[in-house]
Amino acid sequence: MTHIVNRIHLVYLGLLPSLTTFFLVRRYGHGAPFALFIGGVIVTAVYLATSYSYMVLPSSLLASLWTLVDGPLFALAGRSWQAPAWTFIVEGFFIDAAALWLAILALCLVSPAPSRGQRVASFSLALIALASLLSLLVPYATEIWDGRMLRLGWLLVGVVETTAMLYRLLDNDNLVRSDVDRAGLYVAVLTVVWVIAMSAGMALHGAR
Repeated sequence: MTHIVNRIHLVYLGLLPSLTTFFLVRRYGHGAPFALFIGGVIVTAVYLATSYSYMVLPSSLLASLWTLVDGPLFALAGRSWQAPAWTFIVEGFFIDAAALWLAILALCLVSPAPSRGQRVASFSLALIALASLLSLLVPYATEIWDGRMLRLGWLLVGVVETTAMLYRLLDNDNLVRSDVDRAGLYVAVLTVVWVIAMSAGMALHGAR
């Protein structure tokens, strides 16, 4: 059962970028679609590779369940029941993706490997990715979070808690799933899904 929950968690993390990008781009569009495409492919691929290959998923069922649901629970805590269902997906992604990138940033600063130059490059990429994530959420935040400090507060608490947890889960220098073929398939398929989701969102936004 623990193995099944961990696999569900990996699928959940893999699909979140695509679902979120689709909903945000469909609703708000994007001023620089080519830049979004290039940056999104790079960021999504790194996000997926880190999630699949380096995240040490828990070995107990209760810990696995908490790791799976903590982001969605914090997203649920401050939301209004009148809010559209898709906003729950966006805010769940905001918590889990922001937490993952913050954990990567922290590890880039403290890890002794591989080299200082590579750590600086990794830190810079993670910082750019986090900025890209936040920029994609700007129109959403302006519309949904404006004046709703309790809701935003719950989301920030969720980011802090999930960052601390993911930092522990990523805190090792070894691949935890070293099957290159499966890792490559996971990253390739879900990156293509992201591209399709972005393209569909753009097309539907343009058709409105």
